Amino acid sequence: MFNNHVVFSTVQQSRGVQHCSTVTWCSVLFNNHVVFSTVQQSRGVQYCSTITWCSVLFNNHVVFSTVQQSRGVQHCSTVTWCSVLFNNHVVFSTVQQSRGVQYCSTITWCSILFNNHVVFNTVQQSRGVQ
Repeated sequence: MFNNHVVFSTVQQSRGVQHCSTVTWCSVLFNNHVVFSTVQQSRGVQYCSTITWCSVLFNNHVVFSTVQQSRGVQHCSTVTWCSVLFNNHVVFSTVQQSRGVQYCSTITWCSILFNNHVVFNTVQQSRGVQ
């Protein structure tokens, strides 16, 4: 068990003592969403080196990110494929997260209305202002 989830490991036995060298396929929770990680175990202590495929929420929309974990602290370096709303239309953006704060740098493929017709534009967002 790792954070109440099942992990699978390769166990080495030497002189009657079992040592677990590598734990893989660990599913844990990050912000109540499932993430998958590769876990290394050394001297009975588990270290989760990389967590990938993390689905979190950004403005109530699903985003996907790559999460790095170091010394038990999770850092989300990049969040991509963020679908948010702009003037009640769906836009897609690339979101950068630094030190727990999310910044949306570029929003593209924004469909808005011009004289009741659909137009497509590229929207830039900086410091939360579009």
